[in-house]
Amino acid sequence: MKGILLVPLAALLMSAQFAAFTVSSKGVQQVDLATGVTTLMQGGVITDNRNHLTLEGGYIQYKEGVFIKAKAAEMHSNGVSFTAAVLDYQDAADTVRLTGGLTYANSSLKGVKAQEGLLYLKTGIAVLHGRVRSLDPLLHAEKVVVDADHNQILVLGRFSYKDPKLGITLNGNTADATLLLTMEPGGKLPEFTSRVPKAVLVRLTPYAAKL
Repeated sequence: MKGILLVPLAALLMSAQFAAFTVSSKGVQQVDLATGVTTLMQGGVITDNRNHLTLEGGYIQYKEGVFIKAKAAEMHSNGVSFTAAVLDYQDAADTVRLTGGLTYANSSLKGVKAQEGLLYLKTGIAVLHGRVRSLDPLLHAEKVVVDADHNQILVLGRFSYKDPKLGITLNGNTADATLLLTMEPGGKLPEFTSRVPKAVLVRLTPYAAKL
């Protein structure tokens, strides 16, 4: 155990303040003095004050200003909530990669499940990929890009979208199919079009290409 420091805690939850993080551990903290990596063996809660981000995990490793990795993770950031089997937060890139199955929700998108995802913290844009399913709106797709700031959901590839109130079902049956949903406030029906404006594609598809 050369270079490893085990830190027993006097209480079940003990908080430590750092420049960017607030850390609450649920058990022993294992600190690698050579690498600066801290492991929360029984998990805990980390708050990233710079990004207004709170992360809870059953097992966490982190190096302040570099990365956070967590298993059985739950995260909240700027109105977005999600869970994932495995989470990898890279500070320099301001990205959170989610694998092993995830759930996602924001103010206009509910009950979402996917195989993997990528969240860009600076823009709040999220890419969800692999058997994407949402309950509200009723959407099945392979890949979607969620732009919360513009209340837009860009669907890329094969999809099925249903609007029960209007009795409408839209299907995209090719790999190059697209659909744009614009979510309206106050529970109004979303606007939708399969003729996505070029400006939207130019703005959002580069995010999708990274997942």
